Amino acid sequence: MSASSPVVRATAPAKVNLVLEVLGRRADGYHELWTWMLAVGLEDEVRVRALPPRAEPGIQLSITGPAGTADVRADASNLVWRAARAVLDRAGTGAGLAIELEKRIPSQSGLGGASADAAATVLAAERALRCALTAEERAAVLASLGSDCAFFAAAPAGVALCGGRGEEIRSAPERAPAWWIAIVAPTVGCPTPAVYAELARRLSRPVEAPSLPDAWLEAPASDARRFLGNRLEAAALAVAPELARWRALFDALGAEHTRLTGSGSAFFALFDERDEAEEFGARVEARARSEGLLLRGRWTVRAAGSGAKVRES
Repeated sequence: MSASSPVVRATAPAKVNLVLEVLGRRADGYHELWTWMLAVGLEDEVRVRALPPRAEPGIQLSITGPAGTADVRADASNLVWRAARAVLDRAGTGAGLAIELEKRIPSQSGLGGASADAAATVLAAERALRCALTAEERAAVLASLGSDCAFFAAAPAGVALCGGRGEEIRSAPERAPAWWIAIVAPTVGCPTPAVYAELARRLSRPVEAPSLPDAWLEAPASDARRFLGNRLEAAALAVAPELARWRALFDALGAEHTRLTGSGSAFFALFDERDEAEEFGARVEARARSEGLLLRGRWTVRAAGSGAKVRES
C-alpha cells in the first residue's frame, strides 16, 4: 500500500462453536440458535487505508495469504467489501478505501473467517476514515452483514453465548478459557444452506437450550469436552458424505470428543496441554494420509483472548 495515508491494521480471528444448538425455525425463515463461540489464535489480517475524496468513492480490495483461494473473491460478493461500503456510506466524506486482506483462515470451513474479516474491516475503516460509529450503528451494520459478525466485535474476551441468528450476545465472560485447541480442516465442501435444509428435515419439534454449569469454561479441557455439541453435525455428515469418513477417523483414534464447528467442514478438539494437542493433530494427519483423506490444514492454537481488533502501532 502507498504511504500517502496511514494504514490501519486489524486482526480477524477464527472461531469455533463449542456448543451449537438449533432451537427451531423462526417465522422469518431463519433458525433460532443457542451457541457458545470462542475466538481462537488462527487469524486473518485486514489492512485499510483511506483514499482521497472523489465524486464516486471507491473500494480497492486485494487478497493475499495461504487461504486466499479462488472462492474468496475481491469484489462486492466479499463481506469485507460490503463492510467497507457500509462504513463509507455512513461516513459520507467522499473518501474511498484501499483494503488488503491476508487470508490464513480457510473459507467454507465453519471457522467464521468471512464474518471476522467483516468485523475487522468495520473497525479498521472507522479508524482510517476517522468516523466513529455509535454502538447502535455498528451493531446494525454488523447484523446486516452476517449472523456471526457481531460476536467478533462485541465479545471483548473473544468468548460469548450468542442467540437469535447468532447476532445477539447473551453472555460475554471477561476471560477466555485456557485450553489448547487442535483444529483440522479437511478439503471438503460443506454448503451451509444445504446443511440447514437437511437439519430442517430432521427437526420434528422445537428443542430446549442445554443446561451447562456456570463455571464450565473454567473446567479442564478433559472435563469440558463432555459439554461440547453441535446440532448441525449429523446434517453436515449427511450432506457431505466424505465428512463421515473423517468422523470415523476421529472415533477410531479414540477422539469421540472431536466436534464439527459451525456447519463445517473443520473439526476441533480441546486439550489441557499443547503437547497433547500437537500429538493429536499429528496422529490425525498421519491417519488421514494413510486413508487418502486430504487436509487444507491443521493448527494448534489457544483462545485469541479477544474478537476482531485494531492493532495499535
